[in-house]
Amino acid sequence: MSTRLRSPATMEEDSVTTHGSGHAGHPPPPELLWARAGALAALVSGKADPFGPFRLEGPALCFDDGGSSDWRLAWCGPGRAVLVGHDRDSSDATRHDRRPVDLLDGAPDWLPWAWVRDRRFSENIGFVYWWDGGGWEHAPYPDDWESDGASFARYATTDRAAAEIVETVFDGYAPEDEDGNDPLAGPGAALMEHARHGTVDARALADVLSVLDRVDEDEDESGEADVDGGDDSDRGPRWDAEAARETARLLGLTPGSERPRLPAPAGRPPRTPRPVISEREWSLLVGDAMARSPELDRPPVAATPALERVVARVRDLGLAHPGAATLHYDFRGNRRITDGTGTPYKEYDTELLECLAALREDEGDPERGRWLGLRLSVTRDGVEARRRFDGSPDGGLGSTPTDEVGALHHLRREMDRRAPAWRPSWADLLSRETLCLPPAPPPRASPARPTDPLDEDAERALLADVHRFLTERRTPGWREVELDARCLVGYERLRVRVTGEDGRVRGGPVPFRVPYLVHRLRSGLHRPGRGTWFGFRLVCGPGAGEFRASYDFDAEPEFDLPPLDFGYALDLAYFPRSAEHTPAWLAERTAGARTDRAPAH
Repeated sequence: MSTRLRSPATMEEDSVTTHGSGHAGHPPPPELLWARAGALAALVSGKADPFGPFRLEGPALCFDDGGSSDWRLAWCGPGRAVLVGHDRDSSDATRHDRRPVDLLDGAPDWLPWAWVRDRRFSENIGFVYWWDGGGWEHAPYPDDWESDGASFARYATTDRAAAEIVETVFDGYAPEDEDGNDPLAGPGAALMEHARHGTVDARALADVLSVLDRVDEDEDESGEADVDGGDDSDRGPRWDAEAARETARLLGLTPGSERPRLPAPAGRPPRTPRPVISEREWSLLVGDAMARSPELDRPPVAATPALERVVARVRDLGLAHPGAATLHYDFRGNRRITDGTGTPYKEYDTELLECLAALREDEGDPERGRWLGLRLSVTRDGVEARRRFDGSPDGGLGSTPTDEVGALHHLRREMDRRAPAWRPSWADLLSRETLCLPPAPPPRASPARPTDPLDEDAERALLADVHRFLTERRTPGWREVELDARCLVGYERLRVRVTGEDGRVRGGPVPFRVPYLVHRLRSGLHRPGRGTWFGFRLVCGPGAGEFRASYDFDAEPEFDLPPLDFGYALDLAYFPRSAEHTPAWLAERTAGARTDRAPAH
């Protein structure tokens, strides 16, 4: 199965939309993208300093901005093309907190499999599109993706592509003629039309590149060219139309030339096991197992000078007065400290932190390992320590997915240092094979992570915050904003719809803080035995506090790409339900998760 983006009846540029999201829009048809980006590649090769983001790389047309975004377009036969790329800032395919997907799922047999998989950027592929004459297609995307990183608005029309010449050839500085007009507008648009029809010649390229001479003349008149004391007479030609024409010929943009093609594939390679859960879900799975883990029977920890130094430092800072100071410290160096009055201590005391790190090392054992968490209670004349070697430290793995995933790598190193006999049972889950074959957590009566219940007033205050983030700074002319949330603990779908005053409905972005607030709302509305909601809708009006909320605790949530049965079992580990509050569909899904452990391919 694959997702067809569009089957255009025409390739006229007015029908081309842009692609800035993983769920809507698409690149231009390959003929247009090849022509417009190819014209830019030809111009770059015609400069005296032919350095730019566009180039011909074997049979593929390549864009690479030097670190943030790249893509490659190649032809695979008549009417067939493949487009592969990545954007560091917006490709959800490489985010650890997003559900992974096989970007070649549903791809046709004619795809150049080896070429796609052997790209030097293969570890950072954010999107793969293929074209077979009817429209771009790609693998189905998960609901928690916001974007695949494909952004092609600059090539959507002739005018936009012509405007890109300024960025590519003139380093972003738009030239002007003596009347203040753009000397590139006409020649640039003409070049793009020539490229589209395969009629590029040296004259069309020279009409654009010759504007470089005008820029030089302007610099000479202003004196900017002499700032380094150089001799302008030795500068030499700034462009070479024949070199640019040769690149256009290799791209198949000149009369009588042909576009290069990738060789036919040797066949579809065998599929290998791949991740089916996100690293965020992996972290939650390990967190649940750690919360269940008992402490192994080990010898008492002997008192050390390092503990005495920690206690002395706490007292020197005046924290153990009038009551007991409490310190929480974990294997990542995270700490939470409250003084004798219960007030959080937020100062960064280097000596105290160094003492805590030294304490963990001194209390470690070459075979039994080091503790994962410490809770230390210090008074004026006493100290009480509680150590966790085999289960979750107080506070869990972290408050954000990034912290949680980072914790797994720390934990794996910790377990590698221990003798096998002193590794808890959950240590096996730290293998990355768990991403491909995750075991479903067994049922439990209490949440794997403590929830913080919301009362009615706190719930309404939180909803008011969501309303504010959804409506503030919104362009006037709207009547209603709706947030539709469908959630599991490790997988979610958040959509915003905006109804205008004319009644038209369009999609909108999800504000940055809203996902956090939705997670808090779901956790806060969990009730023992009852569980929490799967679906939530908030309809907002323009007035302050003008909203209405509805929740669905029992219906199976609808997703475009449904979660695995594992996802529901994991959700029940964090938001348990009693039998009488477990719908039949949910019981069936969780039972399936515990019986189906076939590896995904």
